[in-house]
Amino acid sequence: MAKTAVQPQLAQSGTWEQTFRDGTRDLLRASAQWPQLEAQCPGSRRINRYYTHLFAQWRRRWEGPLLSRAKAQDTEGKFWSASLSYEVTLLTPTLFSLWWEAAEEVGEGRPRRVRQGDIWAIPQGTPIGPRAFFAPLGRGWKRTVLEAVEDQIQSRLQTGEFLFKENWSQALRQYFSEEGFFLTPEGPMLLYPADTIAPTLEGFPTFSLSSLLPLKAPESGMPQEET
Repeated sequence: MAKTAVQPQLAQSGTWEQTFRDGTRDLLRASAQWPQLEAQCPGSRRINRYYTHLFAQWRRRWEGPLLSRAKAQDTEGKFWSASLSYEVTLLTPTLFSLWWEAAEEVGEGRPRRVRQGDIWAIPQGTPIGPRAFFAPLGRGWKRTVLEAVEDQIQSRLQTGEFLFKENWSQALRQYFSEEGFFLTPEGPMLLYPADTIAPTLEGFPTFSLSSLLPLKAPESGMPQEET
């Protein structure tokens, strides 16, 4: 008899907050939240270690180079800030997906923001690249994905709901990254870094690919990466 997959559960987020001062003057205020799953299996613990390590990497940056820069600047009357956040977009017995974002505001124009999508196999606790999901589209899956994104951009331009850079068609291929994919109950999504295909004020342009590959009953089986 087939073993029924157990629905994983989110645990309380990892949290951290620190204010770095020079005497009574605040130099840098940093905060972080990172996802954690209930440790029901080795895969969950593996995923938890990954995000704990991700936080540690950003913390080292903030406590090191970024804080050194803040000390060297005249920040009288203002302070720099840094943060790590996330949003879970899918959690099933076999799939865990989210996007996470790191932001730094250093008093020079708009904040610097980095956002990335992640997809995990549960209970194995192994990352899955988009190549595995789009395998049904054949070897030209990237071209098919980009064509779908182009259609959505053209539609948004016609309605005026979104601004894109003049060279968006070229930038679309230049800044395409497998780290931009994440999953929702409807299907895969693709995000682009800020200030690449669209002005910074538009944030992270995000596109639904559910028309190419709706995510139906993911509990029924896991896609496998090509070797």
